[in-house]
Amino acid sequence: MDFSFLTNKDFYTSAAIVTGGTYFIYKLLAGWLVINLSIEIKTIRQRQNNNTDYLVVNLILEKGGIDAARLLRAELRITPDPPNPVTGPHIVAVSGTERLQCSKHTIDWNIPQQGKFLNLAPNEKTHFSERFDVRSDQVYKIEAIVIGDRYRIWRTLAQWRASAVSLPILEEAPEKH
Repeated sequence: MDFSFLTNKDFYTSAAIVTGGTYFIYKLLAGWLVINLSIEIKTIRQRQNNNTDYLVVNLILEKGGIDAARLLRAELRITPDPPNPVTGPHIVAVSGTERLQCSKHTIDWNIPQQGKFLNLAPNEKTHFSERFDVRSDQVYKIEAIVIGDRYRIWRTLAQWRASAVSLPILEEAPEKH
């Protein structure tokens, strides 16, 4: 084949287009459009009385540096270990993940905006907390799930999960004199 009609400029332009296209295809296949969000659970357990403890679950979300993410829903599941077949796990929607009705001068804490969601900007970090009353002698498994998508484009539903375990508070032995 005779390619003498191609100039060096044509060759380099074609090579640049092929190389650039290959790069973007690789980025797409390697997860460039995956929403990078870190999820973490921290727990605090404190004695309420002889039979009951307060269990505070902190859900920490940290958005990575690429694009914004919309938080569509977040839930916590608290399961006694071993599981209780009568009561089962306790599942609760995490409060504070919805946008509130607001104007320039007022915020209505009781009315979420229908169809509007919180957005996490790149490198933003936020915390949500819930409190539970739990049995003092019981181990609990805490699981979190967050559902979201990319803001405005590529509306692929994403899911992030984390789990933790809360152990009973150990009774301190009295000091011997």
